[in-house]
Amino acid sequence: MRHPRRLAAVLYWLLLAGYAGLIFWLSSLGSSELPDFLGLVWDKLLHAVSYALLAMLFLLALNGGWRRRTLRRGAMAGTLLFVLAYGLTDEWHQYGVATRTASAADLLADLLGGIIGVLAYRLLPVLHRNLFGSRMLDHS
Repeated sequence: MRHPRRLAAVLYWLLLAGYAGLIFWLSSLGSSELPDFLGLVWDKLLHAVSYALLAMLFLLALNGGWRRRTLRRGAMAGTLLFVLAYGLTDEWHQYGVATRTASAADLLADLLGGIIGVLAYRLLPVLHRNLFGSRMLDHS
């Protein structure tokens, strides 16, 4: 393999696209078609967790992995704009789905999840290093 970093970068973008597609697919299902276990969890918590993961995947793709370099404010702001834009399109999409509604509260939960995802992306490698004494998944 001549370019493992390039391949990893492509895989991160594909993972992000696949996850965004999963969110879109779940949003296109009617309320009665959603998996039963989703009904056991508070809707806003599902939004926050889903969009925290979306933000982390976006940062992984943008940064090429768990690199130890400092994340710039522009990357954090860009990630939050991406999360907000995707949340807006998701709510707009749900507006056209029978038995689903668009909600500003859901969009707020999406944005809060994005903020949590950015913080988690920054803190997980530090926690891993402090707990296990090694750098986490560092491709640099």
